[in-house]
Amino acid sequence: MIFYVSDSSLTSPQCLAEMRETCAQETVDIHFGEVKFICIDVKQAGDIREEARRIAREIEAAAHLSPRQKAEKTKALSVFLREIFNSNNERVRIHPEDEPDRKSDYYGEIMMSLPEQTRVFEEEAPEEPKKPIPAPGTDKTREQPEKPSPAAKKESPKAPPVIPSKKPIERKSPSFRKLGTLVGHKDTVNSATFSPDGTRIVTASMDNTARIWDAQTFREIGRLEGHTNSINTAAFSPDGRRIATASWDGTDRIWDAQTFREIGRLEEHVISVYSAAFSPDGRQIVTASTSFAARIWDAQAFLEIGRLEGHTDYVKSAAFSPDGRRIVTAVMDKTARIWDAQTFREIGRLEGHTNWVNSALFSPDGKRIVTASEDKTARIWDAQTCRELGQVRGFSYACYNPDGSMILTDGLELWDAESFREVGRPEGDGFSALSAAFSPDGRQIAAGYENGTVTVWEITY
Repeated sequence: MIFYVSDSSLTSPQCLAEMRETCAQETVDIHFGEVKFICIDVKQAGDIREEARRIAREIEAAAHLSPRQKAEKTKALSVFLREIFNSNNERVRIHPEDEPDRKSDYYGEIMMSLPEQTRVFEEEAPEEPKKPIPAPGTDKTREQPEKPSPAAKKESPKAPPVIPSKKPIERKSPSFRKLGTLVGHKDTVNSATFSPDGTRIVTASMDNTARIWDAQTFREIGRLEGHTNSINTAAFSPDGRRIATASWDGTDRIWDAQTFREIGRLEEHVISVYSAAFSPDGRQIVTASTSFAARIWDAQAFLEIGRLEGHTDYVKSAAFSPDGRRIVTAVMDKTARIWDAQTFREIGRLEGHTNWVNSALFSPDGKRIVTASEDKTARIWDAQTCRELGQVRGFSYACYNPDGSMILTDGLELWDAESFREVGRPEGDGFSALSAAFSPDGRQIAAGYENGTVTVWEITY
């Protein structure tokens, strides 16, 4: 039996030792950060179920972990199990061969067998008591986090309400039409982005590759290979000549978009890099990673020229403003922060989310910012005053269309950017999209899915 763990924080050395003892009768290999084949006999599903329950109980009973840390580790456990029993995962094989559909059954049985209080990955993460956050530049070392009271632990988290609009929708509801599907990746597609001229699409996948596709014929025209772990994001430079990729292997790599060759590498020496994005003029790249900082790099020399420090948790995304003067970061400490791109100083903070923030992007005019969070809301903020203007449903991603009139969130839901009311969504499998982005003209959406495909949708009004 081989266990593949993608995040070394999932288990402590003691947990690993106990896991080996529990499965001593089998050959057990624990791998961190590298992909191995996993062969699981049907009879061994029970062993995995018991091991998952044991780890979940240990996480729940750990007195040194905060509610948020427990939620993160339990979520990592669920991702690990979902990876094993994903019916589309070709790295995992179930024997005998005539029972492939049993994968999903095993995953469901294991999830339902976990203690109810640890199944936070299906619900809201436990809510921590709010703490005052000092203004930028103040001394934070003297602050001590407050311990939640026993009564607070028992309270079930409340989902933030979606703020209804007071303005009527003045536009026609858009309609969706499926144009085509990009097929080729062997695992989940983490991101899909159009080139600046709209003729190509670059996708990043958990199969360790990024691929370039013709946006008209939907055929693969190039492949970026070299990363040794899942690629989280891939993005074109403003002139479309280069592509930046960010990977769980701890590196960002720069590629020639025509020859598909690697032309540079940004060595961060961290566990994982979540995102990489070019500045509007293409001269700089900003990356977000597990180092609790975002870094700015010279896009030609591939050298670090600045660092955005002060975050208290992993930085999930970082992006420049349209004029290149500011950078917004999304952080697992439940905040998004705004930085001066020249001085690298924090100039604003967006507070209000009750769980970690997955993404943050400026509107096309730079006046607003939209964030998406694990608290199942996407929030719209004034980029100058840092005041929250409204909420819609969201989770893993949220972005504006090119003219700034609409916002796209999970499930390919479109929202009016002024009234914050839903104006449309596709019928069928749109709800399962894990990532999505508009074409430069705003008439198409590329959406990535867990089964390794990307669907291109046309929007008409």
